[in-house]
Amino acid sequence: MDKGGKKEAETEREEREPGRCALFIRKRGRYCRMPVTKGREYCGEHLTYDLDPGASSVKRRIPCPLDPHHTVYEHQLQIHLRKCNAAKKGVPICYRANVNTGITDYQPSAEEKKPLSAFSQSQIDAVIAKVEQVYQEYMGDIEEVVLEHPVMNSDLSDPANGATALKHIRQQASILGHLERLQLIRPDTCFVEFGAGRGKLSNCLQRVCVNDDTMHYLLVDRDSCRRKKDVYLRGDPSNEARVQRLNIDIEHLDMGRVEVVQRPEVKHVVAVSKHLCGSATDLTLRCLLETLPHDDHQPMRSENPDDVTLHHQVGPANPPDAKRVCTHRDSASKLSGIVIALCCHHRCSWGQLAGTHWLDGRGFSPIDAHLVSKMTSWAVCGVRSPDRDSEHDMEHKHSFAETGATTTTDSTHHVVTMTTDHTHSNITTKTSSTPHPPSYHPHPREEVGLKCKRVLDLARLHYLREREMEGRLLYFVSRSTSLENVLLIATPKTNL
Repeated sequence: MDKGGKKEAETEREEREPGRCALFIRKRGRYCRMPVTKGREYCGEHLTYDLDPGASSVKRRIPCPLDPHHTVYEHQLQIHLRKCNAAKKGVPICYRANVNTGITDYQPSAEEKKPLSAFSQSQIDAVIAKVEQVYQEYMGDIEEVVLEHPVMNSDLSDPANGATALKHIRQQASILGHLERLQLIRPDTCFVEFGAGRGKLSNCLQRVCVNDDTMHYLLVDRDSCRRKKDVYLRGDPSNEARVQRLNIDIEHLDMGRVEVVQRPEVKHVVAVSKHLCGSATDLTLRCLLETLPHDDHQPMRSENPDDVTLHHQVGPANPPDAKRVCTHRDSASKLSGIVIALCCHHRCSWGQLAGTHWLDGRGFSPIDAHLVSKMTSWAVCGVRSPDRDSEHDMEHKHSFAETGATTTTDSTHHVVTMTTDHTHSNITTKTSSTPHPPSYHPHPREEVGLKCKRVLDLARLHYLREREMEGRLLYFVSRSTSLENVLLIATPKTNL
């Protein structure tokens, strides 16, 4: 018997604590520590292991027939089935299978399924060289514009909010500030929160628009979340019609079929999110720009669009790519703006990424894009701010004196603007277990990861420009607040 097996056997011979569950968890090498009721051997969650034939149905617990991963008391089964989250729900009218998928039925190659560690140093170096070239040619400076909003001041000053809570509050406050700065918070607007989760960002927006009954809120998430903020959003029963939640994958969401968006009183649609993971951002962009109702009087888009940079300058003409050309009209008549905090670029895939024809025109193959996507994790893995986990790091003051930031203040929000150079990032590094090429030391590795993120974002900006939307990237919070601190902003060209 090996050492691990011997240790397990010794643990298994140990007596369990009195009044505790009799189930031995082999993976953890110990008994379940949950208490049991008088006369029972197993806790409530593990009563399915109780084979006592004399047990009544009131005490017997069985696996849920809809989802065996959880259990239910047998006598409560019928009640449970009516409210179980695993119950099949009717397909909503806004469901259209794969409507927002980039390349329908795309099948990644075997190479695209390999981890980064499976590629040679020369392959990685070749892709990094392409990233450097594109970054230098098209990427301009990104401003750091940290905004605040007065509606969040009480949360920021609440001593009950610890470091983690303050981190999220600062991000929410900055997003609200950017929405207000872009004049996107106005009457007759429907805010669509993608990847809504509990709906906290929509809840913050509702606090800003608390006295405006022309506002509508649509929360989109493929999962059903507990402890949702919907009850606070709805408030009075009369607000029920103005707040809706859609449990649907963005990949299958046709916004043109969403009832609240079709209402004549809704004049503007604004998309928001914090944070939208990986390809979900690309699916969202297609959802907004390809399925919202279009203005019939707008001209057709050119099939030979100009290039895009963060300076919004016209670059060299992009060669036509018949495989990826869209023939629909330009921008949705109701779409007023997009404000999305980006994250998890390592979960992007060629089949769903927006702007793949732009990457293809710059020499990136699907395998290259796969490597770029995987290397984006270098920007966030294994790096920590010196005081990141301390309460002092999350205090109510920010000092930008050493970085040369300029500060301006008005009655609504506080603005900090600076140009950031990640080459001299004030970040210390800890040991990371993530495999990476030995020739890359932590700081250059982090820099490469950041550049990989921006290359994928450049493709998204090009996709937006093709559809008469003007996009830009901003650092909306400091890197000490969140390593995923980039905000994608897009509005119709005449508005930004």
